[in-house]
This record gives sequence, C-alpha cells and structure tokens, in this order.
Amino acid sequence: MMSELGESPLKIVAIGSSATRGYEIKQEDAWPEQLEQVCHQAGWNVTVSNKATHGLPLPGFAERIVYLERTDPQDLYLLQLSVADRLYLGVNGRQRLKEASYSKDVILGWSEKNFFTSPTRVLLSGVALDENSPFHQYLNFFFMVIKRNNPKATFEEFLTYLKFWEANIRDSDLELINYVKEIVLLQQLLLALRKPYIMFQWNGFCIKQVATRTEPFYSLIDWSVFIGNGDVTAIEYLQRSYPDLYKEIQNDAYHHLNRAGNRLIAETLVFPSILKWRSVPK
Repeated sequence: MMSELGESPLKIVAIGSSATRGYEIKQEDAWPEQLEQVCHQAGWNVTVSNKATHGLPLPGFAERIVYLERTDPQDLYLLQLSVADRLYLGVNGRQRLKEASYSKDVILGWSEKNFFTSPTRVLLSGVALDENSPFHQYLNFFFMVIKRNNPKATFEEFLTYLKFWEANIRDSDLELINYVKEIVLLQQLLLALRKPYIMFQWNGFCIKQVATRTEPFYSLIDWSVFIGNGDVTAIEYLQRSYPDLYKEIQNDAYHHLNRAGNRLIAETLVFPSILKWRSVPK
C-alpha cells in the first residue's frame, strides 16, 4: 500500500476542462491551486499541479495520464469530467498535436504556437449554433479544422451537419453510451496503472441518474471513486449547499466560478474526498 497522505511528499494532479483550468480568473484562483493551499494549511507535504486544458474532452484524459506516468508519475489523480454534450472535431494525420506539446498556449485543443490540433481534443459546445451564445464565435475556427480534412467542404455543409447533430445525436442514448464508455475506459486505465484517483462531474446531466440502465458500459462504472458516489455534480453541490451564495460565486452563465467559488470546491468538496483516499489494493 502507498503511504498515507502527509507522511511524505506527494504529487497530486488535477485534469479537466476550463472549470479546472480557470476561466477569466488568475491562475492562482483556480480550484487546484487553492487545493494545494488547503493541503498545506492541513500540514501536508503535497504539490497539486493543474494539467487541465480549456475544452479537454474525455478521450484526451487518457492520453494526458499516460504521458504523465511516463514523464512525471503522480500519486493521486483528480479528474473533473467534461460534460457529455460536445461534438469532437480534429485534423487527421501528421498535424496531430502530441501531448508533449501541450501548454498554456493550447486553447480548445488548438496550439496557437504551431497551428496543430488533436483529433481527440477539439470540441464544440452544443449551444454554438445560437447566435447569442459566446461559443458561436468558434464556428469559423472549427470550420478551419474541417477544411484541413476536406478542402472541398463548405461552411453551409458544416452548419447542416451541426444542425443534424443537435437534432438527432446531442443528449441521445447513443451519445450517453459513448460518454459512459469513455469513463469506463478511463477507470480501467487507472486500474491497470495501479493509480488512485477521484472523479467528479462539474455540471450538465448527472450520469449517475442513468446508472440503473442496462445498456453496455453503464453497469461497469465504479461509483466508489466518484465524489459523493456520483450522486450530484459539483455545481449541483454548490447550489444545494450554498443557495444564498451561489449567484455571487459564479463567473459567468456557463458555470465557471470566481475565486470564492473555486475555494469552496477545493475546501469543501475535493479536500474532504482526498481524506478518504485509498490506494489500489495489490
């Protein structure tokens, strides 16, 4: 078994999307950075690194974990799972961005340094077709990715495809099964690596609500590694636990939090879960 927390220097890493990376706040205000402060105040010799990327979808988590284990092995993984209703786009072949190239210059899976992207990383929010949505501005960016794969593609064809996805695939059983499959594969990877980990959803449809379904993969999820056994998302937790504060800790309408909100996540949601941390049995 691994040593108890606080007995020796431990490395904890947080992986997720913009909610974990920190959106329009100072980097030190993101919840992983504040979690390190909480751990230090508890007397633990711990480092918490933030390896999240804006727009990182679930398939990208596994690549990041494998890369970290090869280059900088961690003692505990904190995984903020991306929401399900996302459309993944990316270029093919040699223009794929390698994990080693990821840095703060990567936004939505796109490297502003070398104009490379990854087929498993680029995602488009389901609200992008709404002209009043801030995500609408990314349509032209994603069409550039499509053009790399198919120079003959037109923007009108792209919009037609998005409308079809919105009407027939988004929030469908097919999408949920694929989402659950990615969670199961991620859990199996960490089990094979013999690494302890904690998972939680930030917002969106709470996947635990479909846990009783019989479709493939649903019954294979290990809910014991989820904060609160996966019964609520992080945002639902805040709304229920701090109803009078919730409006004050929001940074925008898309469930990004300010410094105070991220402090609550670090101190009252994630930190107590780390106290229950157990290593994978040998």
